[in-house]
Amino acid sequence: MSQKSTKEQKEFVRQQIVNSEIPRDSLPYHNKFNELHREYNKSGLPPLTENDYWLLILRTGKQGNAKQLNPVKLPTVQATAAEKVEILRLLPDSAGERDRLPYTTAFSHVYETFKKHTERRLSKNDFWRLVLSTTKSSRKPQPIDINPSNELSPPLIRELHHMNPWWSGDSMGSVPEFKRSIYKTLYESVTRGRYKIVALRGPRQVGKTVLQEQMIKDLLDNKRVVSSPRQILRVQFEDLSFLGIEDPILTIIRWFESNVVQDTFNNMAKKGLPVYIFLDEFQSIKNWNSQLKYISDLGECRFFVTGSSALRIIAGKESMAGRVQWNELGTLGLSEISDFRKFGSLAPYRSEINLSEWLKKEFWLDLRDAKWKNGSKSLFIDSVYECFCDFGGYPFCHKDKEVSWQEAEDYLCDTVVAKTIELDLKAKFESILGGSISFMDSTLLTNAFRVLCKQMGQAVTIEKLRQELNSACSISLKHLQIRKILEFFELAMLVKIVKPFEHRLKTPKEQVKICLCDHAIRKAWLKEDIPLYGTKINSDLAGHVIEGIVGNFFKSIKQLGVSYFPAVGKGKEAEDEVDFILEIGAYHIPVEVKYQNAPDLGPGLKNFLNKEAYNAPFGLVITKGDFPIGHFGDAERIIPISARKLLMLK
Repeated sequence: MSQKSTKEQKEFVRQQIVNSEIPRDSLPYHNKFNELHREYNKSGLPPLTENDYWLLILRTGKQGNAKQLNPVKLPTVQATAAEKVEILRLLPDSAGERDRLPYTTAFSHVYETFKKHTERRLSKNDFWRLVLSTTKSSRKPQPIDINPSNELSPPLIRELHHMNPWWSGDSMGSVPEFKRSIYKTLYESVTRGRYKIVALRGPRQVGKTVLQEQMIKDLLDNKRVVSSPRQILRVQFEDLSFLGIEDPILTIIRWFESNVVQDTFNNMAKKGLPVYIFLDEFQSIKNWNSQLKYISDLGECRFFVTGSSALRIIAGKESMAGRVQWNELGTLGLSEISDFRKFGSLAPYRSEINLSEWLKKEFWLDLRDAKWKNGSKSLFIDSVYECFCDFGGYPFCHKDKEVSWQEAEDYLCDTVVAKTIELDLKAKFESILGGSISFMDSTLLTNAFRVLCKQMGQAVTIEKLRQELNSACSISLKHLQIRKILEFFELAMLVKIVKPFEHRLKTPKEQVKICLCDHAIRKAWLKEDIPLYGTKINSDLAGHVIEGIVGNFFKSIKQLGVSYFPAVGKGKEAEDEVDFILEIGAYHIPVEVKYQNAPDLGPGLKNFLNKEAYNAPFGLVITKGDFPIGHFGDAERIIPISARKLLMLK
């Protein structure tokens, strides 16, 4: 309070407390509080704000002689253990500071953060009473062993033992030898990185689960890191039925600590025996973020978690800021396909992407002239590139040279696309996309994905997408609903959206460029084979597909800004389209895709280079074959790069 309260003020408020049927501590944000506050301000005593009035109630009640005559017991506000943990995380340590929270901006922040992280919608009064009950029955959590319920059902315990056969000295079975190029980086991060939690997300079926299995095998084989197999827990959440278990991550890990490790994680770490926890499809667990945060903050253990649905991952990602190293895994690149199919070792042009190099013309000129060799034997990229063109980049399609396209098509349609739509549609993601998504169902999304596949590599307006989908489904969708459908597929990681260049001089109509996570999905879903190599290709259709491949490739590069430059205006005021704009710091590199046998370059890229405001040092033209410098004119600023060499950058 800004002023010291008088005896008259205290006495007036004491009488209010005594006669109130609502318990004093439960008054904040209750209608009764509003009534008493108005009554006080009309009494002729010095008027008070809501917060000052609450502080006066608080002080008066603590001084005694304010016992209520007939208080009513309000219903208990129920909460899960994870929700209680979240409250304890958000509240200040001091009880006095906590009691003074009502009617402050600090309380509003805690309240809104709780709603966002837990997706629980409580009134402010219910939330305040939950704060009181939680803090009275709990203390700030210390060791993990105070987690709720250590009870697991016998079937679940059997399933955990089945997932972790090394606990019993059994083999974990065969593990694929081929390792994705990201594996070494992930292994170093999990075992020695500064983050306790390393997370990997990516589309379904790109090899995230296999990466976990390979890392577990390497840890078990490295006795200097893991001396006992009981230091490792692996849980595949999609394969488990929790039979009503509340907060399964917390509960399972506590059971593991008590029954398998038989020591605290902190004690194990002090002994130099760190515990490693592998969680697969973790995002399917409600409040995963609160549970992971709770464990990682209090226990010395290392996590490697993998997930397929950005829809559910993104809902908790913000609350994990600073605690998690986020990584993304896409489909196989050319060098990986070469290893996977046993063509031979085909290293990428650089072991790591350094975007500052991309701003140097010499980097691209060197890439043009790069040669890949396997010892003394020249290794032709062409055969690897042709396999990529025919089958895309999903590991299943390359696991055996005898896999037919029909097998690959069935797999991509059923196991990748249909399953992603089915599982992500079940996720409660209204809070992520905003507003109702009740108009979405599997039939609509199946048809919508067909429309998006047809538009691969092309710029399309929201209105055109709306018309095509309305025609395909005989319904009437609005622009906002089309945007939600686009966001659904982008967060499901089946589609990558390239938006218009923000710094352009003229503003185009609302439109986007569609890129799929893998071009083979288009081939499978539409049952349309478009040859991407050879002399008899349909240059327009093949060009769109390659443009989608290039866009997906650029969008997969961390910290690389990617947009496209739509054509707008007419006559002298016209600005021509540029397929992609790479944004690196204050610089912009325009990129055109020209996938013809005898390509010609329009004015878009050259005009972009000539506009000083766009700050473009040079431009790239992605081609089908290798063309000499100067083929498109302006040899100083326009660099042709073949698509296959571009894809060898990673």
